[in-house]
Amino acid sequence: TGEHQIEAHHAVSFKIGLKDQNMDVLANLHSQIGNINSPLYGKALTKAQIRDLVTLPEEDIQKVEAYLTKETGKFCDVVTRRSALHDYIYVDTCAAQAQEIFPNLDLAVYRKEGTNHLILRNSVLVDIAHNAYLLGFPHELHQFISGIHDVTDIPVHYTHISEKVDPSQPWSSDTEELTVKNMIDLFKVNYDGIDSSSFSADDGQVRQGVVEFNYVSFSASELASFQQRFGLPSNPIKKVIGSEEEEGQSVEASLDVQTITGISAHVQTWDFVFGPTASFNDVIETIMSTSGAPKVYSCSWGGTDEQYTESSAESVNQDFLKMGLNGMTFLIASGDSGPTLNGENCDSFNPQYP
Repeated sequence: TGEHQIEAHHAVSFKIGLKDQNMDVLANLHSQIGNINSPLYGKALTKAQIRDLVTLPEEDIQKVEAYLTKETGKFCDVVTRRSALHDYIYVDTCAAQAQEIFPNLDLAVYRKEGTNHLILRNSVLVDIAHNAYLLGFPHELHQFISGIHDVTDIPVHYTHISEKVDPSQPWSSDTEELTVKNMIDLFKVNYDGIDSSSFSADDGQVRQGVVEFNYVSFSASELASFQQRFGLPSNPIKKVIGSEEEEGQSVEASLDVQTITGISAHVQTWDFVFGPTASFNDVIETIMSTSGAPKVYSCSWGGTDEQYTESSAESVNQDFLKMGLNGMTFLIASGDSGPTLNGENCDSFNPQYP
């Protein structure tokens, strides 16, 4: 509305969650793979094995894809692709075409507080577990889908715009100096006798990943200065996956890569960058579909329990389960401010999630 009127050609992207099969089997396998007393201990599944266990029958997936694309070209094209495990269908189209797919969709513009980042979402927040029915998705397809993401799930800190967007400054933060020597002493890191040549090689198998949101990037020059100052081997970030153009360099991102390369000085590090509306489902799907991706990840970003509905939290939990079955480890932020989001009002319990 106002100066942000939605036009028919505005780009709209969303994803359809397909119902996972055999989750009880996966949960049991996950428990055994992590149990040192089990004969399956440490025997991770391949992505193909996980896909074979969780994926719907091919004809059922094709039914959903056929509905999504049946009106393609009426206003614009509908482009679909499957996730690596075939547990999501990603859809790129325009606002008018999305209205054809979801007859009850009422798009509105939302802005992230403190920024000028705008997104399109339904005018009313609806849990993904129920939004297929409320959006008018065909009843006969409900049995195949777990929910529709990035349509009715409005990210935290995004406000519905009724008229104008006031200019605002990008978010910024200060941080204290990080002393890598204290970390090395604390975790008793010892590089003596380590042959680092295979770690940093292009075909090396020892890799670690860092996950960032809000399109923020690290400072390569600051990372080099950090490593030089503390007598660490030169270890630049080997690969960046995703976009880091929108928000620019960030203290958070620089601190993340300095910390992980300070502890694991010889290990090849990849940086995965996501936008402010990306979910952990998006993160896991990107990692699982990236060839040669690291097996260990560190993420200093997170939210709180109240920001997730039960169904969306369960969806994330199932995707982390698949990731674990593939032999991956994901270390998540434990929280900055105790049991609350901002640490100021300690009269309620609102822990970090995931």
